[in-house]
Amino acid sequence: MASSDALLWMKYEGLPTISEVNEKGTFFAFKCKKYAYWSQVHTHKDSKESLLQISTLLSNGHVIDVDQYECLLLIWERVQRWKKDKENLSLEPTKSKEFARLESLCKNGSEEYLLVASKLQGDGFTPEELDPIEIWQVFKAVICRDFLISTRNSPENLKNRFEKLPDFSSDHTETINSVSEAICDLYDYHEYEIEKKSLAVDTLLVDFDLPAEKSWKSSQKVSSVSLAQPKVLVSSEEAEASVFVTLRQVRGDIVITINPLHPFFKLTNFHVSKDFKRFINCFGLAALDDLGNLEHIEEFLSSLGSRLRSGYRK
Repeated sequence: MASSDALLWMKYEGLPTISEVNEKGTFFAFKCKKYAYWSQVHTHKDSKESLLQISTLLSNGHVIDVDQYECLLLIWERVQRWKKDKENLSLEPTKSKEFARLESLCKNGSEEYLLVASKLQGDGFTPEELDPIEIWQVFKAVICRDFLISTRNSPENLKNRFEKLPDFSSDHTETINSVSEAICDLYDYHEYEIEKKSLAVDTLLVDFDLPAEKSWKSSQKVSSVSLAQPKVLVSSEEAEASVFVTLRQVRGDIVITINPLHPFFKLTNFHVSKDFKRFINCFGLAALDDLGNLEHIEEFLSSLGSRLRSGYRK
């Protein structure tokens, strides 16, 4: 199996870590036995046999190995899909809010230099002192660092490792090295080896299907960036057609997730326009000004989504 399979617990909600499975063996033994006879969530012809074997091991107080864990994790991913689409399992599981933030920063940063420079400036770096290639490398390390530190359900030994990462450092070489070492430890934990430490950050991003390369010109450079650290991040995630837009607060930022399958977006394609980006950014800033009423804002969005769904339904 691919190393990306072992990291699904960091990407999606509802997926256990290997330590959680082994610590709660009785519970997961029951679940594995149940899912063994549920062919809709199986990923290959041997899924039933593998799940029954895992169930027996856990029931008898044994621990499972990494290969068995990855088999279990892929089944759990299918179960999360089933919860959103019981017929075809076509909808991606709900992303963790930490991953949604990483995804939004990485995708938008790969296209927008000013966002990259602004993020680094907010983290204590001086973008104008770095060449464009260094800026992109540091940015990737910083957003990966934030992701590792904020991932809430990390196994205890990984959590302790990530918490040692410097949360603020103006030394870009130190930042890249420390984050790269932490990512290597993450892969070692799952018994995968990264060939070179210098490839660690890109390996993690690629395994998450995120861009490791930028599209803005390498010659682009700004002498002074006076923007505040980005606060409104926009991501896209397919969900049931009734879901319109969701809001989540992560480390002081507002992550706005749109559902491209909602009839309004599906029929108008408004979410890919520049006007929409301006609108959603202003909306997010307004939400930041009124964080105490975030629940009411979410209720309003749900109501608006229902009315738009009725108005734009074919």
